[in-house]
Parts: sequence; structure tokens; C-alpha cells
Amino acid sequence: MDVMKSELTVLSVYHSAESKKFLELNYRLTKALNPGVNLSWLIADNTPDDFAGEKLDNARYRVVRHKSMAAFMPELDPAFHPARASYHHASALNILTPLIQTRWALILDADYYIVRKNWATDILAYMDGHNLGIFGSPWHPRWWKKIRYFPAIHSLFLDLDRVPASSLDFLPGHPSSERRRYFLKILPKRLRNNVAARLAIGSSRDTAYKLYERYSKNKKFYECTYPVFKPFEEFSTVSSLARYFFESFFPERFSYLPRSGTYSKLSFKDRGYFNAMGNGWEEFVWKDSPFGFHLRSLGDVRQLKADKSDLLYRALESFGI
Repeated sequence: MDVMKSELTVLSVYHSAESKKFLELNYRLTKALNPGVNLSWLIADNTPDDFAGEKLDNARYRVVRHKSMAAFMPELDPAFHPARASYHHASALNILTPLIQTRWALILDADYYIVRKNWATDILAYMDGHNLGIFGSPWHPRWWKKIRYFPAIHSLFLDLDRVPASSLDFLPGHPSSERRRYFLKILPKRLRNNVAARLAIGSSRDTAYKLYERYSKNKKFYECTYPVFKPFEEFSTVSSLARYFFESFFPERFSYLPRSGTYSKLSFKDRGYFNAMGNGWEEFVWKDSPFGFHLRSLGDVRQLKADKSDLLYRALESFGI
């Protein structure tokens, strides 16, 4: 397969002036790191109806207007109300998938930055050579309620020859049954919260759960990058050493620690690159080098001050923007 002649469609969603800024920087970084690759970018516009900011430039992207949150909310079942943001985002992705006209697609959060040089060429060739239908970054282990060891919606590559676009549905799955709640009610109060939390490990049915449900059983069909995770640091606020060893006695299904071999303890800084992790961002590596980072502290618009924003520019400059 001649990947350079292949086309890749990127799908993203924006909902605010801040996410618009993230996307524009992402576009610049993507073009800088992938010279000669023909790609198109589909954007779902989730901004409020009274959005006063400047909209995205249609010359760079194909922007499709989705419903604002206010207009979308009445369609939601009241039981799903707490997950309204996930449903709004997933519904926006669903209106984009019928527009894909290429074999390859990438679902990319506005604030997830892939920093590997020539990543489009490398990843598409890797997926094709290894017969992968799905490739991407999983939820970081600190989000222990989320699906483990499967590519998440933040950075998700799809080979649509193997995962038909017509079958894609990014809406979250239905909440679990009432049996768990009944079981918890009969436990002593002092055990209830702890047992409830451990039962919730890896149980989330958030955005793209249906993709996980359909394809996760075939371990050779998908592959993940490695999140950077340092257990001692993650547990440092709760008697780190004691908590770490205490967790190691639990079976993986009921432990806050992820399975060994699914993460890297070496950060970008340890490898001589920009210290994204030190700024509260999530780091992911692939083939023993930085793959991408996901904003977390910067993702909160209340923290997006001029000095914090400058960190993002410096990070992207260090990787080639």
C-alpha cells in the first residue's frame, strides 16, 4: 500500500472559543509533522446558539453545524442527564461519519496533540501491515472508571475497510442494571463505598463504548499506545508506598493499578523531551518515543490564562509546530 497516496479524514468537535484555539493549533501541528500527506478535516460545530466568537475557517475544514447543548438536551432520556456532555459530543461525531470518503479516519479531540514526526504515514502503514482495524490511545489509568486497554475517543484511528463507517456509533452505552445497586444496599455501610468504587473500575460505558463492545474481544484487531503512568507518584497523596502495595494484592479487575505491561514509567522528560506530564497533561508513547499528549489542566477554560497558554505554545514548538 502506498500510504503517501492514501487519504486520511480527521474528525473533531469544537464547542467554544478555547476548543477552537486548540483545533487551530492542532491543524498547524498536524500539517507541519506530515508533509506530503493528503488529509481532510471534518469538524462538528457544537457551539451555543448565541456563540459570539469567531467561527472556524471553512477554507481549512469542512464544518458541519450540530445542535447546541440547549437544543440537544430535550432529546435525552432523563436517565442519561448526567452524561449529557458525552452524548452531545458523541452525537456530533455521528453526524460526521457518513461524510467520510476515505479508507482511513482519525477521531481526534481538539486538545489531544500527536507529536510524532510523519505519524500519518507511520501509523497507517503499521495498521495495514498488522491487519489492525483500530489503533489509538487508551484512557489514562488515572481515569479508573473508564474502559481499560482499548483505544479511546481522544485519538482513535480506524481502517474503514475493516471497521465499516456504516457501523460506527459513538453514543455511550446504556447504564448498567440495578443488580449492583441492590447488592450494595445489603452490605454494611462501612464496606459499601469501597466495594462500590471497586465494582466501578473499568465499568464506564462512555463515548465509543459500542465500538469497544463489538471489537474488543479480538485482541489482534486493535492496539494501544502506552500511557505514561508512575504508580508511586499517582498514589503520593494517599500514603504512597503503603497504598501502592495494598493495591497490588487485589486482582487487576478490582485494583486501581492497571495491568503490568500496559503503560510506560518513562515520561517525555525522562526521554529528553518537553515535560508535558509536569504540567498536568497526560503523556502517551509509542515505539519508545513520544506519541502525543492530552491537555487536562489546560483543558479547563478557567485555567487557560496567558501564562498557562504559553506553555502549550512552547510544547508544540518543541515538537515541530
